Amino acid sequence: MYDLTIIGLGVDEGDLSLNALNEIKGAKKLVARTCCALSFNALKNFNAKVTSLDYVYEKSRNFNTLNVNLAKEVLNMLKTENVTYLVDGSAMEDSSVKE
Repeated sequence: MYDLTIIGLGVDEGDLSLNALNEIKGAKKLVARTCCALSFNALKNFNAKVTSLDYVYEKSRNFNTLNVNLAKEVLNMLKTENVTYLVDGSAMEDSSVKE
């Protein structure tokens, strides 16, 4: 299994720390829980290529299965490469991270 880095993007566009920005700039594989959050807009300024997991929302029946499905997707990606997982809000409070 490869390395997983988890970054909370905050709730608004300007919430990222300098350390988080540096991690994002150096990441090989960026995966966002959703691209629909305001905080995701900060990444557009860096032309970062990000894989969105928005499609997981559509195939999940409720929030419990959503978090399990998000965790499974990230774990599957970790089988082949390092992943930087981006969540809106705080990574410590994110249910998919806890899963």
